[in-house]
Amino acid sequence: HQEKRVVLWRACTIVATRYASIALAQGVHPKVVQEAMGHATIAVTLDLYSHVVPSLQREAAKQIGAALFG
Repeated sequence: HQEKRVVLWRACTIVATRYASIALAQGVHPKVVQEAMGHATIAVTLDLYSHVVPSLQREAAKQIGAALFG
């Protein structure tokens, strides 16, 4: 029974990790992902998953540039 529990736990972890990665890559707000994952803080979510979206920094820079300079 213990082996089955470990396999099930790993499968659930893989699904959750894929959900978070895909959601962030598709532009879902990190707060929504944090709540879905059950993380205590948004910092946990970003620490764990922000590497999957390297374009976040570029997109933020573009948005700020557009707001400042039109």
